[in-house]
Amino acid sequence: DDIPEMKIAIRDLQMGGKRLGAWSWQSKVVGQELTLEDLKGQVPGGTITGRLRWNRDPLSGAQSSILTGKISGSGFHDFYESWTTNRAALTSKSFEVDTGVFWSGTPMDFDWANLSGRMAFKMEKGTFRETGPSTDLFKIFGVLNTDALTRRLALDFSDLYERGLAYDQVEGRASIQEGVVRFESPLAIQAPSSAFKITGTANLATDDIDMRMVVVLPVTKNLPLAALLVGAPQVGGALFLIDKLLGDPLSRLTSATYTIKGTMSEPEIKLEQIFENNQPEQPAGGSP
Repeated sequence: DDIPEMKIAIRDLQMGGKRLGAWSWQSKVVGQELTLEDLKGQVPGGTITGRLRWNRDPLSGAQSSILTGKISGSGFHDFYESWTTNRAALTSKSFEVDTGVFWSGTPMDFDWANLSGRMAFKMEKGTFRETGPSTDLFKIFGVLNTDALTRRLALDFSDLYERGLAYDQVEGRASIQEGVVRFESPLAIQAPSSAFKITGTANLATDDIDMRMVVVLPVTKNLPLAALLVGAPQVGGALFLIDKLLGDPLSRLTSATYTIKGTMSEPEIKLEQIFENNQPEQPAGGSP
């Protein structure tokens, strides 16, 4: 059916019992393509700006949709929970997401298995939270607060409490190919007393994950390296001597590499390797 060109402004959009704020856009039609230009939504917690194109091939009748835009705001959890009944996997005091994605069919035919494109995101000052099952991109963050991971890492971290794993900044860039997310640059997480770097893939359609995670943390009297190695004494083919490690000066940084496989709801986390960054030794003979 023909869709006329028009300007739309909605003061208070409500859908499924959710109040989605104020929206506006201008529709344009060129041949078999409908474009929503100057798309803007003022949603609780954030603002959406972008453009949506819906194209139909005049010969085959095949349809496709392309969405480009930016989401930014002062509270990712508020923004996320405006759209869904699910609890957000993380909170933030500020966030920014840039995306360009496309899928076959009409805008209403959106499906993870049919989605391709790229996205980049940055979030600041928040926590990762325990969540129930979800069906969106941000369920990837739920891996960072599963029981399996927190049991392994929540030793004496000063930033791990019932609220979840606190972070200062989260940043990443990913490509999406038919629902498979691949981090083009590592998903980097800076926490008050630790840092995380995640690479690999996650299939949003099947829930499968194949990732590697590097955890960097200070080794202090409250967090001996020996505690990190409980249940995994062999790392990189070498047997770690716990008594020797406990006797060393505990004032260095240590990184641990993990593999994360299985599914996002039930990840299998395995310690692979430990690296130590010892204090540099003083040159023999003292200062010149």
